[in-house]
Amino acid sequence: MSTPPDPSGMPDPWPIPGQDPAAAPDKHSRPWAWIVACVVLVVVAGGFAIWAVGLRSDLDDQQDKTTQAQQDADQAKQEAAEANDAAGALQDQVDQISQGLDDVGDQLEQAGDDAEQNVQDAVDGLKGQVATLKGQVAGAGDEASATPAPAEATPTP
Repeated sequence: MSTPPDPSGMPDPWPIPGQDPAAAPDKHSRPWAWIVACVVLVVVAGGFAIWAVGLRSDLDDQQDKTTQAQQDADQAKQEAAEANDAAGALQDQVDQISQGLDDVGDQLEQAGDDAEQNVQDAVDGLKGQVATLKGQVAGAGDEASATPAPAEATPTP
């Protein structure tokens, strides 16, 4: 069995020692092991690419959810601050009303004390007048018992 002559017509420039140059392997056979290994690597690389795209999609969704949650938290914080401000304003109004009521109570107490004093002064004044009238009546009664007055008859028409 002889190999067909090299189409270029040139002998192999570096023959392998101990090997017959005429027994060279068939140059038209394909290296199936390398082809299968490359196909497996391409499939694995494709799988990694699909997995990476899925992860990226999940990451984008998570970032969107995080952004939305942050916006919700900011809005809730702002609403809480507004509610706190409103509660502070309401507390100020309650304090003002309470102070006004305290002032009115103090004024009423003072007015009551003034009225009580006025009544006491009036009672004392009346007691004084009653004592004076009593004295006058007692003095008039003494005069009347000392000299009886003649009774005068008055004609009736």
